Amino acid sequence: MKKPVRMLLSVLFWVALWQILSMVIGEELLFPSPVATLRELFKLMKDASFYKNIGTTFWRILAGAVCAGILGALIGLFSGLFAPFSDLFAPFMTVIRSTPVASFIVLLVLWMKRSDVPMVIAGLMVLPVFYSNARKGIEETDPKLLQMADAFHLSMLRKLTHIYLPNTLPYMSSAAASSFGLAWKAGVAAEVIVLPVISIGRQLYYSSNNLETARMFAWTLAVILLSLLMDGLMALLFKTRSPKKDAPGNVQRPEAREVK
Repeated sequence: MKKPVRMLLSVLFWVALWQILSMVIGEELLFPSPVATLRELFKLMKDASFYKNIGTTFWRILAGAVCAGILGALIGLFSGLFAPFSDLFAPFMTVIRSTPVASFIVLLVLWMKRSDVPMVIAGLMVLPVFYSNARKGIEETDPKLLQMADAFHLSMLRKLTHIYLPNTLPYMSSAAASSFGLAWKAGVAAEVIVLPVISIGRQLYYSSNNLETARMFAWTLAVILLSLLMDGLMALLFKTRSPKKDAPGNVQRPEAREVK
């Protein structure tokens, strides 16, 4: 069976299970059915404010995640190339990984506008992942490629563009796949806490507060769909075109005309 068919059957299975659970519970207020959720979602889609909320949240979190991803990759590259740089930033990245998201949210509310908190939270989820993967990509570069580069007297810039970066790209793709979904969830969770005026998190909070469970499910479904869209954008952005894609670190040796 082809993968798209298997994926479709898997989705249908979970939707059917959702419907069965809704029928067993028998109370839309507690557990709305898929039909009720879709009905509410279509109702929301008729309102212009729906697109304003999802657009604002989407671009807010995307901007924070992309900026932090670029920054984390740069710090990781320099950390892989220069040991003192790694020693300087390693404790900082450990603190970011270890500190609960709620603690960051509470602190950031004191330091900046509430509407900026979800963007920073999304960035904090992405930053250490890109840092670690970029550093690992540099550290696991094939030593034979570096020996060849030294034999051809390549400058550091040429080593970076022809050897280090191609070897690191698969790690960047892996970082995007593993961190942007987390950034999206953490960003929306931050919105639920800080309640920016225009945001998905605010709509989720008030839907729950007003016991509009079907509406809350509809907003949650919108969040899931937007998360899939973000994953697709990141996969496209960090898509690796290296000849060998079976494993990170497999990179084609530069041709002789490239290293003259």
